[in-house]
Amino acid sequence: MPLPDFQKMMLPLLTSLDAGEVMSMRGVREKLAQHFELADEEFVSDQFYKNTNEAARHLVASDLIVSLPGGYSITSLGRQVLQRRLNFIDTDFLKRLPGYEENILRNSGSEDFD
Repeated sequence: MPLPDFQKMMLPLLTSLDAGEVMSMRGVREKLAQHFELADEEFVSDQFYKNTNEAARHLVASDLIVSLPGGYSITSLGRQVLQRRLNFIDTDFLKRLPGYEENILRNSGSEDFD
């Protein structure tokens, strides 16, 4: 199974934060690896890191999650989105959220969310 792209990671990433606690990116990656049943070599691959960073960047830009010292946490908007029981979150969905396009353009640099 090929590695999921960042858009396929967005909903599972958001769901992994639903408990409401701050979770490190390492913790998020471990949850995603379990969700997608990744092999060890896939978990440590550069592409997996890039895809998880990109998914987090888009979710932060859409205000569904927030980056805090020590990791990430879900926002009230993120909880509202999860309550909709969507099957998929992609950039087309995020574009409908206020501020997303402005935020993603403003933060289009290559940030590392480790």
